[in-house]
Amino acid sequence: MWLDRAHGEVGYYTTQMLTGRGCFEEYLFRFGRRRSSSCMYCPAVDTAEHTLFHCPYWNERRRAADIQDLNTDAFLRFLLISSDNWKKFEDFARRVLRDKDEEARRRGYLEPSAFFSSVLVLENVYCWLSSIE
Repeated sequence: MWLDRAHGEVGYYTTQMLTGRGCFEEYLFRFGRRRSSSCMYCPAVDTAEHTLFHCPYWNERRRAADIQDLNTDAFLRFLLISSDNWKKFEDFARRVLRDKDEEARRRGYLEPSAFFSSVLVLENVYCWLSSIE
């Protein structure tokens, strides 16, 4: 179903949101890029799921994207229903992750985009090395 969808190109921000590899404090904390895994906006642990479904700071953005009150399964069905739903998610992911990026820079954290570039390079090197017999 997911692979056969007729819409929904995955981009920079949607990939971060769908994989949890992005500007999420828990993810960055695992790599020593943050002092805590706590959300910048509330006391919960900041993960992609927390940002997408639970953080009260993003409630208005979720309402605007029609993704409030969804759980993971309902959210995936929502994305597959129409290209309009996908576009709403894309817009939500872009706006939220840009805002989180700006807040991280404002607080003096390592610029996330530079970190992610390093992670992608390392992942590619690892895959290449793993393929060598």
